[in-house]
Amino acid sequence: MKLTPSGVVLGLSPKRAANGKLLMDGSSAVQVEGKLQVAIAEERVTGLKREGGWRLSSEYCLSAAGLSNRDVSSVVISTCTDEVGDTGPEIQAIREAFPSASFHHVSHHLSHAAYGFATSPFDRALVVVSDAGGNTLERGGDRWWEASREQTSYYIATEDSIQLVDREFERPGAVGFGESFRAITYYLGWFSDLKANKTMALSGFGDAHRLGISSLFASDASGKLSGLLACDPLSPVGMVRKSMSGALSRKVPARPPDAEFLQEHSDLAALMQMSYESALIDRVGALCEKYSVRNVCLSGGVAYNCQANSALARVDGLRTWVPAAPGDTGQSLGNCIALSGFDIDRDSYGRRFLGGDSSVRRLPFVHGSRVIGPVPLSAPSAVIASHLLQSGVVIGNMRGPSEFGARALGNRSIFVDPTDRAVATRLNAGKERESFLPFAGAILEERLSNFFTDTMNSPYMQYVHKANSEGSARLKGVLHVDGTSRMQTVDSSPETAWLRELLEHQYRHTGIPVVLNTSLNGGGKPIAEVVADALPLLEAGLIDVLLVGEHGYFLEVSYARYRELNPDCGLG
Repeated sequence: MKLTPSGVVLGLSPKRAANGKLLMDGSSAVQVEGKLQVAIAEERVTGLKREGGWRLSSEYCLSAAGLSNRDVSSVVISTCTDEVGDTGPEIQAIREAFPSASFHHVSHHLSHAAYGFATSPFDRALVVVSDAGGNTLERGGDRWWEASREQTSYYIATEDSIQLVDREFERPGAVGFGESFRAITYYLGWFSDLKANKTMALSGFGDAHRLGISSLFASDASGKLSGLLACDPLSPVGMVRKSMSGALSRKVPARPPDAEFLQEHSDLAALMQMSYESALIDRVGALCEKYSVRNVCLSGGVAYNCQANSALARVDGLRTWVPAAPGDTGQSLGNCIALSGFDIDRDSYGRRFLGGDSSVRRLPFVHGSRVIGPVPLSAPSAVIASHLLQSGVVIGNMRGPSEFGARALGNRSIFVDPTDRAVATRLNAGKERESFLPFAGAILEERLSNFFTDTMNSPYMQYVHKANSEGSARLKGVLHVDGTSRMQTVDSSPETAWLRELLEHQYRHTGIPVVLNTSLNGGGKPIAEVVADALPLLEAGLIDVLLVGEHGYFLEVSYARYRELNPDCGLG
């Protein structure tokens, strides 16, 4: 598809598919004359984690761009679990909301692929899109898994075209990578589509070979993959119980929610992780050979699996790329790109911070609570943040436009001393996370090899890096049990100037150019978008200080610490 639309293009996804299925991770994006202006997830505006839909996010984006509904010339949407172009009440509501616009549908996987490639540094690449399911390829109704459908798709993309070259797990009843992770995650006691990251983290405690099962995927003579789990998305636990004639469930009992973990549970998680990594590497290798390409882009929700991303990146001769929001939040951007056929300003889509710039301009005055603020800072806030971190303070940071995607990249972050495992434990409790879940870090790009053996750049925190002896000894707060850490590599681009200043100050004073960097949110909440979203984190004691631009909000005890620091730091 290449319509090269002019004017204002609005990308979004509905809250419900045509078959009535509730969809998550809604977002909106506004493109004007081929240049992305602003994009935001629906959850950031509603305050509801993983919220689907478009109403408030589209209103936010158009307002931030100085536009109205009637200024929109093209609306492009994508759905999943139904056929491309299917209509329903939600689609009609979108048409009515933008009466002056032409209306376009894009395939779910094409949207993922377009976004994954357009944000990459490549001019030609294999694009791998994998998730729990995109559009059906035939009429499926409310039992979409019984129809042919998108699960893993492979494209060859160039600067002016994108071509589907193969699919995996597309047959009715097939169980692909995303559905397999979902079923194993439920079986391990996390009854949510949102918890596959916990399965990945738990795998670090397991041995993939201990169960005596070689893989959860098989390949035929041509290399085509098939999943070994039973297909029943309405009963994910049953998918595991019924698999392999019950052999898997005899080896590993299902874990009830909140029950203790057995070693077998960790081993099952490790088996799932190893099965995916091995299948991905083998299939990508074969396709790269077939199409004479060495650049690989990963997109779709499974591309949040940073362990597998890293395993692929370590293959000699391959160059890989994972965008900031490979899951369904990125559909709004991919829709705009797919409609435009790459006739876009690619740099505008590759920015880290896509929210409007007014979110942190309003500073509410707090009086009569444990919180003091806003207090004007008398020195650069990055310098102040560094000194506070060195004194053990947990810092929340808000500035400028917000990040797009699930990763906090500095503008809506919590920062902590990366050497202190005890503080990481405190954060896990405050965020209502399991104690074994690791935290990510941010590091000066050019200092990565000082602490890690892997050297792949990771501007969006989509890879894990293996620590060397120096990293293992000094970065306890950001290391997982397997000796890896999900790192954000911070370059010298203007977008990351503030975070870079903080890291450089840390390096000069501590010899460690690293901070623990996690999202500015509490348990079950999306990343804070505006100051009012973040102040409850301060009041609850999850953070000690909230820096908002060049102002600060403090708990009484942290304000005393602030005042005690050397006046030369600008804190007197």
